[in-house]
Amino acid sequence: MYPDLVKELILLDPLSPQDNLFRSLLTEAEFKKSGADKTSGLRLNYRLARMHLGWLIRKFMRSAPPFYYYDQFTEEETEYILKAISKPQIYQTALEEYRLAHDEKELQGLDSKEGFPQIPLTLITHDSAIEAREIMEFGRASEQEADKIEQIWQDIMKKYLDLSELSRHLRAQNSSHYIHLTDADLICQTLGVS
Repeated sequence: MYPDLVKELILLDPLSPQDNLFRSLLTEAEFKKSGADKTSGLRLNYRLARMHLGWLIRKFMRSAPPFYYYDQFTEEETEYILKAISKPQIYQTALEEYRLAHDEKELQGLDSKEGFPQIPLTLITHDSAIEAREIMEFGRASEQEADKIEQIWQDIMKKYLDLSELSRHLRAQNSSHYIHLTDADLICQTLGVS
């Protein structure tokens, strides 16, 4: 909307307008294992939070992302995160965001070069081997299924590189999806901060 105000774009394992490809390129069983569809988990947590069972969400989340990847939150930060994920509004917002992100009408033009400013675009994606291991662990996918799912993800991500002639692709070597926690140095380096 404001291309003249954007000087550079850095994308961190972003959701893609092409995300619906998972449904068409995977079998139903592979799609369920992929983790691409977040709605059932979000709906469950929304119901639990509305029934004032946030303590149950907090108990489970202590060993789930982001805590699964990063154990250096202070006690205050941990409590803040756990308190926030106990609120129904979090899940309402996430479900609506997810719905809009998969609505073809809402996605029209988002992957078009037309009107996209020729600015530096840096795409940072996770490490495929780490992500494939997590798909096997959390989705109970076979190695072959996990590799297929991960390849689709990386192919979808690379479409962002077509938006600008000044694009580059970096891989976060220590990360799955929580790059900001597990490859903070790479992000700081990309931003030019120390």
